[in-house]
Amino acid sequence: MASEPVASGQGHCLVEIRTTDAMGKGLFAIKNIPRGTQILAEVPILAIPAGSQVDLDDDLPAFCAALRDLPKTEWKRLDELYCNTALITLERRAKIREWYKEKGITDKVGAPLNGKKLQDVAKAATKRFAIFLTNRAQMGFADKSDTGVFSYYSRINHSCVPNVHNSYNPGLQRLTLYSVRDVSAGEQITTSYFDSACRTRQQRRQETENWGFVCSCIACSDPSTEPVRARLFKLDQRLALYESPLRKAALSNPSPMARLFARSSMPLSLSEALTDAEELAELLKKQGLEGMPLGRAYRECSKYSIRLGLMSKAVEYAQKELDNERYCIGTETAHLQKDMVGAEYWLAHLQRLDKAKGSVGSSR
Repeated sequence: MASEPVASGQGHCLVEIRTTDAMGKGLFAIKNIPRGTQILAEVPILAIPAGSQVDLDDDLPAFCAALRDLPKTEWKRLDELYCNTALITLERRAKIREWYKEKGITDKVGAPLNGKKLQDVAKAATKRFAIFLTNRAQMGFADKSDTGVFSYYSRINHSCVPNVHNSYNPGLQRLTLYSVRDVSAGEQITTSYFDSACRTRQQRRQETENWGFVCSCIACSDPSTEPVRARLFKLDQRLALYESPLRKAALSNPSPMARLFARSSMPLSLSEALTDAEELAELLKKQGLEGMPLGRAYRECSKYSIRLGLMSKAVEYAQKELDNERYCIGTETAHLQKDMVGAEYWLAHLQRLDKAKGSVGSSR
């Protein structure tokens, strides 16, 4: 079995690339990795500015420009990554060929590309664009963020019960990878390709089949986990409806059926919302989902607590969120200060409120 050690951003090797029997190449721990360890801090092979989230071909011009400026040694690293061949189309090749013609790209001797040379260059660039689309990762938290391809991160396979969390840190200008639980030597490193941990097996299967693989993690292979996963989905939906305009509309609707729907589909009070959020957090922990989804559940618990006037409970959940966040993304979180996205800043905000409340109380 071929293997290639990988140096982390901290200068020591914790993982290596291996060829697996069923999942292509993957990343594996070569020693025991404690929870909260930074495994990687990686710069992209290639990155392009934010493009369209709807029409993938809107990214073509930016990609072609970035590829043109990329050192040839980096082309090899890009070519080694997995490619979803369904993304290679004649229409895309024609668009790329036209881009090269419009830009007047030349060959090694300075002659304009045309004929077979142009066809060959467009063919190779089309495959590289498909590789980019297959492996790209967001380099930020907003929908309109840059996207890049990362050599080692692209080797990480999916699990619905991942053991790492990945995120791009703009302060470090690197994609970081942290272990969200203890990882044993020889264990494969896995991340979740989903944007939500609260999905049923059927929902997850439909998504992974669209990506061209079947997940065989414990959550997908053990039927006994499905009732809890279904409950996670229901709780997630209930809390989403509680925060949406639909709640007020349903509760103000004179129709008995509408009110019955509201009562069965969402919390009807802050205290019920807090109960749902607390159950969500507890079930995420029991399922081994101790990444950022757990942190988001703690934030919901904290917000509902403060709205109920339960300051000490709000602070307690904020501290839990901070502890969890540090396991997932470390302590360099200045980029999360705006709007108190980061747990550190939310906790500090609550502590200031609590202190101010205490000062007012003591002055009376």
